[in-house]
Amino acid sequence: MFFKKTPKAVIKKIGGMILMLLSKNYLSINPIAVLEINRSKYATRADARSFHALSYRIIGDAVLNDSHGKTVVKTGDLLFVPANLDYTTRNNEENVIVIHFLCDGKVFDRIIKFTPKTPLYFEKKFKKLLQVWTKKNFGYEYECMGIIYSILAMIEKDSADFTIFDKHKKLSEVVEYIGENFSNPTLSVGELASMCQMSETFFRKVFKENMGISPLKYINNLRLRSAVELLSSDYYSISEISEKTGFNSVYYFSTFIKKETGFSPNELRKYPDKYKIK
Repeated sequence: MFFKKTPKAVIKKIGGMILMLLSKNYLSINPIAVLEINRSKYATRADARSFHALSYRIIGDAVLNDSHGKTVVKTGDLLFVPANLDYTTRNNEENVIVIHFLCDGKVFDRIIKFTPKTPLYFEKKFKKLLQVWTKKNFGYEYECMGIIYSILAMIEKDSADFTIFDKHKKLSEVVEYIGENFSNPTLSVGELASMCQMSETFFRKVFKENMGISPLKYINNLRLRSAVELLSSDYYSISEISEKTGFNSVYYFSTFIKKETGFSPNELRKYPDKYKIK
């Protein structure tokens, strides 16, 4: 989510639109202001600020220029402006809701525009966020964080729809299917290719072009994440976790975990902080 870990294949596919606003390794965001801006036609220079900004444009077009070039935003667009960036802006009459925030992790140092497929969803969320922030009723901080993360989640979903599903509609079903069935040891690339009515070779090519990794690696990443979470929870035996994450053999499960993390399942269970889920 505007982080430098975004796969190059994804960036290329969407022509600069960023798939993620906030890296999953840095799920820490601190809003410091939510504002509604109503302005007439104007042009100005904005000096570098200490905070990042994410805005939704209810009405009005604008042109922003920074050291990286020109960005044109229109009604219904979202805009990310990083901290510590000088830029100029020129716009017609506008109505914008903006979130000023701080966050952990390295973010992109340039302006990023995102044109959503579901602009009304974002308009409602930003308006609700502004209302909650302005009233500041008891517990408003938690409610605001919930709204912000729902915005980030929809940006990621909308971006994925643009990058993957417009070109190959069946991939939408495949990605969802993998998420629901990665724990099934019989899940295979051949089965997924059949769902898309593609050969396995072409399916692997299309999947990797859109997801940045092979379908098998994608499945194994889900299995690994689930296994590490279950090992740290201490609710199940290693044999049970092996079954729950799609492995027929405890030996193969242990070999897989050791290869992917550098630690055995027993070591991860005893010292859960040894490996951080990516």
